Amino acid sequence: MVKVDAHRRIYMPKDIPIETDKVVIIPHGSAYLMLPVPKEPVEIDVKIPVKELKDIAEDKARREAVGRASKRQHRR
Repeated sequence: MVKVDAHRRIYMPKDIPIETDKVVIIPHGSAYLMLPVPKEPVEIDVKIPVKELKDIAEDKARREAVGRASKRQHRR
């Protein structure tokens, strides 16, 4: 269990091991995922050009957004 103050800051117990200064919080249904952002970038060897990776990510995000929007409309 974590505490949230009036300024929406999150206070986590010290027994939760986290070795970073930043996290990304992603809504996941009725819960949230908290993903630590590494202090040092992780290098990976990818055979696809950066522009193509961006295009793939944007296309996937667009499809997911449209899917979520249509699910909301069906619930009404």
